[in-house]
Amino acid sequence: MTGRRRRGRRAVERILDRIEDRLIDAPEGLHVAGAPAEAERLERAGLPEDERAFYARWDGLRIGNDDVVVYPLDAVGAATTRAQEEGILRPGDKVIGEQGRDLWVVPDDPWEEGATIVAVEETGERWPEGTSLARLVLAHLAMSAVLYDDDGEFRDGVVGERGELEPSVERKLLRRHLDFDPDAPAPRFRLARSLYEAGEVRAARIELEQVIERAPRFAWAHRLRGEVLERLGDPRGACEAFETGAAYMADEDVAVATLACAAAAAQAAGDEARRADLAGRILSVRPDYAAHLASSAREQLERGHRAAATRLAVLGRAVAPRNLELLELHRSLAGERGDEGTPPSSAASR
Repeated sequence: MTGRRRRGRRAVERILDRIEDRLIDAPEGLHVAGAPAEAERLERAGLPEDERAFYARWDGLRIGNDDVVVYPLDAVGAATTRAQEEGILRPGDKVIGEQGRDLWVVPDDPWEEGATIVAVEETGERWPEGTSLARLVLAHLAMSAVLYDDDGEFRDGVVGERGELEPSVERKLLRRHLDFDPDAPAPRFRLARSLYEAGEVRAARIELEQVIERAPRFAWAHRLRGEVLERLGDPRGACEAFETGAAYMADEDVAVATLACAAAAAQAAGDEARRADLAGRILSVRPDYAAHLASSAREQLERGHRAAATRLAVLGRAVAPRNLELLELHRSLAGERGDEGTPPSSAASR
């Protein structure tokens, strides 16, 4: 074993020791850890070395009120087969756990995705969650300590009247997560989104640069970067970011919507050739997309959501600038606003 490999193994063992300490200190029954995996079964599992080290300590783990579940090894094969049948996995993926409705997957090529543990949504959208299973679990145990008191109940002030996390608590959880896994792209993306929504646009840009450096194929990071650059007055940069994000989107509907954002940014930049090319690409797969945007804009207007209606009208004009319905709608909305300005596109979901 080389010196670098020994140092890496010792670092993993230290993280596993910290997990064990937190499991011991947690309220009784809040977390449930399995016994060590059998060596023979562990050898057959085909997991990366660091993940094998985790299973050598605990063959499965449940955190909080099943907020996170790491499957025991004997459940990994069946879970992987089910997800393969649903068509949401890539070749070589192994499903090792879940968080809510998302699956935790060990991808075949973590370097490509920017993470060793990837969350996969029901749509097949992928989120680079953690640089190792051990770091991801340690981060969730640390976040659990923020959420739950010594009796295993939610702490006061954690959730609002409708059961949603308070914004200040969400920000605290994100930073706590990154304390334990600072190179994890998806949690840092969520922090960037939180900063953006709070109006801290330049801070969001800094966080997104780190995300994209570590996970250059992370579609939602590129999309949010486009929104940030729009807000900062860089439509050319926004167009490029949106177009890159669309190229990596798993959901075709979201990819088309992101291309529409790119077309609007190109139009704002005065780049007619690029706008026309993007519009052509959209209409080649969705011939009725301009009509869809017009209908959606009117629906938002009827609900009293003028900013959303204005944005949809802007997107529609970028896709079909000669569409009379969209042109009339846009002029009407701009007149009510008293200017020709457009609000930024809504922040990316999740």
